[in-house]
Amino acid sequence: MVKAPFSGIIVEGDLAERIGSPVRQGDMLFKLARIERLYAELKVSENDIHQIGQTLEGEIALASRPEEVYRIEVFRMEPIAVAEEKGNVFIVHAGFPDGPQAWWRPGMTGVAKLNIGDRSLIWIASHRTIDFLRLRLWW
Repeated sequence: MVKAPFSGIIVEGDLAERIGSPVRQGDMLFKLARIERLYAELKVSENDIHQIGQTLEGEIALASRPEEVYRIEVFRMEPIAVAEEKGNVFIVHAGFPDGPQAWWRPGMTGVAKLNIGDRSLIWIASHRTIDFLRLRLWW
């Protein structure tokens, strides 16, 4: 009998693959994840990270139920960028002030929107172009 020190769900491991195989003490049989400590890991482009600043709240919609939106609160921003295929991103961790839903599982994906305050329509339409020109035309 195997007993975990906490309750959770199995996210990795399958004993069917190990039938008849010897198992030594310390071998990983399963990987468990705690449901009560779920958090969202947001990937924010390096072009947008400066806008988060003091942003502490937002919303998230998960791909499996996009019609449902849940509140999130940022609790940590990683200080260093991570290289990805489309460019560098910063990892931002956000919790769920209303608690996780019973159907959520680790590894789910979706789209998050963080509240950065009010912006004018002109700013929304032009800020990426202006930033691009500032970066390319300075000397």
